[in-house]
Amino acid sequence: MAIARISRGPRVVVLGLGLGGLVPGPVPGPIATEARADLISLRGGGQIRGKVVADPDHPDRVVVLTERGKTPLTFQKARIVHTVAEPSALDEYVVLRAKAAMTAEAQYELGLWCEQHTLSDLAALHYEAAVARDKTFAAAHRKLGHVPSGCRWLTADEVREAQGLVRYKGKWISQQERDRREVEAASAAEQASWARRIRLLRQAVVFGPEDRRREAESHLMEIRDPIAVDPLVRVLGNDASPLRILLDHVLGLIPGPGAAAALVTRILGEADPDVRHVTLGELEQREEPNVIPALVRALRSNNPAVINRAAWTLSNLNVVSAVPRLIPALMTTQYRVVITNSGGSAPAPSPASYGVPIATPSGIRGPVPKIVPITYQNVEVLAALIHLTGQNFGFDAVAWSRWVGTSFQADANPVRRVPQP
Repeated sequence: MAIARISRGPRVVVLGLGLGGLVPGPVPGPIATEARADLISLRGGGQIRGKVVADPDHPDRVVVLTERGKTPLTFQKARIVHTVAEPSALDEYVVLRAKAAMTAEAQYELGLWCEQHTLSDLAALHYEAAVARDKTFAAAHRKLGHVPSGCRWLTADEVREAQGLVRYKGKWISQQERDRREVEAASAAEQASWARRIRLLRQAVVFGPEDRRREAESHLMEIRDPIAVDPLVRVLGNDASPLRILLDHVLGLIPGPGAAAALVTRILGEADPDVRHVTLGELEQREEPNVIPALVRALRSNNPAVINRAAWTLSNLNVVSAVPRLIPALMTTQYRVVITNSGGSAPAPSPASYGVPIATPSGIRGPVPKIVPITYQNVEVLAALIHLTGQNFGFDAVAWSRWVGTSFQADANPVRRVPQP
């Protein structure tokens, strides 16, 4: 640790300038009593607060001792435009620090004084000086947050290491969490690389000459890496119908549950029936176990369009076991805010895709907003039930439930396929 000793004439100020901390040293002469906390204006703008002293090793520089931080700041003298003296706890600190003995007890006491005068960084500096001189000084260890372990004291970082934690990007986490984040980071980098490549291929398909277009389509159809699934969907998922059809064909060739899940998401969100038919064709070739559960979960959506697409897909995949889950999806109720006409009734909302509204609010008076329920009959859900069971109880969920409780067999053969919604 380097000790910078300022000695100019009869006045002496001692500052510890080591990077590891500030350590008091013996004073060879009288203490500089005129040292004060200063408001320092810097050339080029900006102000800092601290105590300015000369740097004996560099006559063209000054040292600024601040209330926060363990390491003093250094500046070229030319950078300081002017200073305004403002007394603070640093005035007394400089005096006490110079007088303090180089013992663990004296350093600890000076740390307590700093803590009481809101000089927390300097307090930690002197607690560290105390334990550096006496490894068994328990009071200073506790102030630093150290924990006893056998015959030694552990720092906060050592405690975390003993708990099996590791430092990752400035935070302490478990090794498993670190491994997971590293895998995610690597995957994100791979996906970014795939996205750039897919955008280039898309450009060739859309704007390139015929031979380049066929070549780009061929490269897309050769993709088999599951990491490419998300980039494919991001780049092509909202494109024109021909490119969405190409996307479904590409996803259909990529193995794994990720591509299967992407196809399910595609069919539930696809508004074009021609494209949706292609998506269905790819799903029919999949055997991943996550396809059917995802479609069944979609029956609980509050969006009639999604519900009906899920029911249509389950029907075309002949998932007879989904019948009990289809029954609660026969009707969907949505709640909307309706602004009534002055003195009149609320306007009827537009029906959602595949849903037929059977209850619309009426008789609402006054120009005030109201939340009103709108119930839809999901026609594709009924069509799926009829196809999968050979029965027809209309939209009577009670009758369907009664029949399922007495006569339904999950392994029954499907009767027919329903038309495209």
